Amino acid sequence: MECTDKEWQHCRVEKMGCHGCAYDETKEKIFYIFLDIDGVLNNMEYWNECFARHQVNGIMSMNCFPFDPKCLNNLMKLNQELQRRNYSVKIILSSTWRLNQIDIGIVNSRLAEYGMRIFATTISLSSGKRGLEIKNFLEDEQYGKADNYLILDDEVKDIVEQFEEKHIIHTNFNTGFDNEKLEESMRKLNSFE
Repeated sequence: MECTDKEWQHCRVEKMGCHGCAYDETKEKIFYIFLDIDGVLNNMEYWNECFARHQVNGIMSMNCFPFDPKCLNNLMKLNQELQRRNYSVKIILSSTWRLNQIDIGIVNSRLAEYGMRIFATTISLSSGKRGLEIKNFLEDEQYGKADNYLILDDEVKDIVEQFEEKHIIHTNFNTGFDNEKLEESMRKLNSFE
């Protein structure tokens, strides 16, 4: 697979801030994972555990901690299962973490530890409605019309207005992408086959 953007002619990993290369993906079986961070990879239980371990209270913010290893491991398992099913997995950062280059770098670094990376980010609409931002991505001709995708998010109020339930994994801010949500994801994968 070779990037069609001349500047990135030999790129295999998008540089920080890249909004995704325009690969010719007509021959690939693509599966998009729309990834929120806080409430999915970060969660209150892990945050509290880190506060207790480091004996700080209220001084550090969530982006000071590495993401919950259990949640990262579950995302990796989902990614591996999709690859086992011959999908080319593209992780799309839909979190507000996409709005800051430093945060994008943090996310990419954490994902890289588990063999994953961000492929692209959603745009930021003035409405702040994540469901519309994801819909905009899926309707972009550059990425093609996709039917195979999951949205991992803890705040789904406006997402459920745009998408069928089979595409949504509603995580809990306290526990994130835990084993229960991984199992739900695996069950939903069968609806795409």
